[in-house]
Amino acid sequence: MKSLKVPFTFDGGGVGETSDPSRLAEQKIINVLVTNTGERAMRPSYGANTSSLLFDITSRMEFSDYKVDAIQELRSRISDVDILDIRINESYFTPVSEPTVATITVVYRLPLGTVRAATFNIAVPGRLVEDFLG
Repeated sequence: MKSLKVPFTFDGGGVGETSDPSRLAEQKIINVLVTNTGERAMRPSYGANTSSLLFDITSRMEFSDYKVDAIQELRSRISDVDILDIRINESYFTPVSEPTVATITVVYRLPLGTVRAATFNIAVPGRLVEDFLG
């Protein structure tokens, strides 16, 4: 199965596409996480509201609540991907004078595959930056 590359790119005069199963899984994971509930037409419950982490989460316990809901949302929206864990950078919980930044890492496994990780940063409200590590 082929899919468009995210972020959108041109490759050799055409639209960039990928058929790499881990790249497709990471694109699906990030799509669910960065979509806010109510944002998608005809599917108001779709999305995990990850952008709310910038100012709403102030403790590890509140992040744990978010994590349970986000893992459940990922598992219900993405097939053939086993979501194992969601982590946030430890520095997120220490007060700093700089703007809030959250680095989210999702640990997942494809069928018959090894454990992998998809990482992205939320740096400014409404602006999401993708970085894939694996």
